[in-house]
Amino acid sequence: MTKKKNTDEEVAMEVDDVDIETDESGNPEELIKRLRGKIEACEKEKREYLDGWQRSKADFVNARREEEQSRSSIRKYAKADLITEILPIADNFERAMANAEAWHKVDENWRKGIEYIYSQLQQVLENHEVKPIGMPGERFDARLHQPVEAVSTDDPNEDDIIFSVLEKGYSLHEHIVRPAKVTVAHYSGKGGGQAQE
Repeated sequence: MTKKKNTDEEVAMEVDDVDIETDESGNPEELIKRLRGKIEACEKEKREYLDGWQRSKADFVNARREEEQSRSSIRKYAKADLITEILPIADNFERAMANAEAWHKVDENWRKGIEYIYSQLQQVLENHEVKPIGMPGERFDARLHQPVEAVSTDDPNEDDIIFSVLEKGYSLHEHIVRPAKVTVAHYSGKGGGQAQE
């Protein structure tokens, strides 16, 4: 009996905590009905809070992911300005070594030193995922190449093919830092390359 009495007292305390008044008749069915209504309201409110919390958490995770992608992109392309300033140095090395006759007249030790410095520069660019673009024989692509001159050809298969590269282009992580300056073959057909009216 004592155990039952304690349980009833605990239930009474819980009912007092819920702050539901019994009706005048003290009808327990009416009390249970009101308690169920209160529980349903609490469950609904709990679901709303849980849904709101889950949406906020998802928004936070998405915002963090977008921020990381933005930072990664900034880090990836922040070097572009510096690389643009370094590329003319690589061009000057290539121009100096392009004239094979004059280049081989230079003292061999000095020439090897310059070639070694040039290879180091190329390695640094490669380490930062800077890649040269534009090679003779490639098909012309306006996104990658800047045409400087058109060269006539009688072979239709050579139309829009890069004839020579005047200045290498470079890409950084698939982003074009500088397009290649090229001469492009143009099929002249039977008209000898002259425009027909």
